[in-house]
Amino acid sequence: MRREPTLSHVQRLVRARVCPRCPYRTPGTDLQGTDTPRVCESHCELFVHLPVLREAARQLDPMVGHRPRVLARLVQRIGGRRGARRYGQRVVNLL
Repeated sequence: MRREPTLSHVQRLVRARVCPRCPYRTPGTDLQGTDTPRVCESHCELFVHLPVLREAARQLDPMVGHRPRVLARLVQRIGGRRGARRYGQRVVNLL
């Protein structure tokens, strides 16, 4: 049986693997755990659209479409500024 990650699990993964390298994260949050949301998430394109990206990854049939390519196109549509353009591929790799 295959377990699908929840949105909170994906958010924790992004906080652990993407946020530490982001220059736009809220100062002073380096020691926060991955369970604690950061203030900068409210205006980060990747976090705002993470539910949509997760759902697209969950519903995409690998027989119909190439998951990384489809998600990369979604991130390109999302990412106009800041972290989405720079770190979008990392999020695609996580999903």
